[in-house]
Amino acid sequence: MHRQIIHTESFIGQPKVKSAAAACHSINSIIQIVEYQEPLRTSNALEIMSKYDIIVDATDNAPSRYMINDCCVVLGKPLVFGAAVGLEG
Repeated sequence: MHRQIIHTESFIGQPKVKSAAAACHSINSIIQIVEYQEPLRTSNALEIMSKYDIIVDATDNAPSRYMINDCCVVLGKPLVFGAAVGLEG
């Protein structure tokens, strides 16, 4: 987890969704975060993404990126894409 600066030792053993939410709240305490601990799959992606105005893709693999992009096209949602290669990105 060398690139994952939002996941600290205090969250070892807890889901990444918890440490990510805590890190975001430490930057901006008034933001609203909806945590999904279940994996995003083709069977649930459209239902989950349909509830939001903007979709942010911070995944680390091509199949997930393609699925999220396809869902955004179908739903007409803007997609914000972020990725890292090595220690850059």
